[in-house]
Amino acid sequence: VDYSYYLGPNYRDYYRPICKTSTIVSNHVSWMDAIILLKTHHPAFAADKGMATTPLFATLIWALDSIYIPRGGGKADASSRQEALRIIQERQELIEHEGGYSPIAIFPEGSTSNGTGMTKFKQGAFKSERRVQPILLKYPQNTMVSLAFEVVEMLPLWILQLSGCCYNVEVGVMPEFEPNEYLFDTHADKGNDRWEIYAWAVRDAMRKAGGFEDCQMPHRVKMQYEDYMQMRTGAMHPTEIFAEYQ
Repeated sequence: VDYSYYLGPNYRDYYRPICKTSTIVSNHVSWMDAIILLKTHHPAFAADKGMATTPLFATLIWALDSIYIPRGGGKADASSRQEALRIIQERQELIEHEGGYSPIAIFPEGSTSNGTGMTKFKQGAFKSERRVQPILLKYPQNTMVSLAFEVVEMLPLWILQLSGCCYNVEVGVMPEFEPNEYLFDTHADKGNDRWEIYAWAVRDAMRKAGGFEDCQMPHRVKMQYEDYMQMRTGAMHPTEIFAEYQ
């Protein structure tokens, strides 16, 4: 993969000298993604601070050098979002300058997709404008039980998935990506803030390299569809949910 379209010619000559890349960014399809990244890259994660008291998981999160951040999706207030950004940026700086921590793996879509498309990226991994390592996860689409069936209730989903003989995934490791002024000047029309331009460039490069569709549906649409699939009271029918995107 060549990033000249985004970063200009000879862009690698201008990468900053650092101890190691602080952040892994990956598309997000399934609960298995974290396990796959652990096997291939041994990263830390940015976990919800509510997990700090969860038995077993809290120990695993601590052992991986992970960080806790406040989450809340679209309902999170401004102070929670700023606190999450501060925690991520502090760890990114420590990794780049000292190199003693594992890189942080972040799923910048903020939710899972069905594995065929890629939704817009959020700012967490990109706000500080530090170098990232893009990873592509591609699951087969012709399996009887898909690992992407996350709108189904968790218990029956796990029973179905764990009853399968095996699952395959392709892990694509792309070159490291570091933003520069060429990116922000040449592609200024791709976002109002610098992090939006950076996130657009990484997402566009990943989407093209992996053959993913450009999905513009917001996270709330998936949650509405999940309400319908789990037969929750007041759930909208899919024809209503997806009407504005047809």
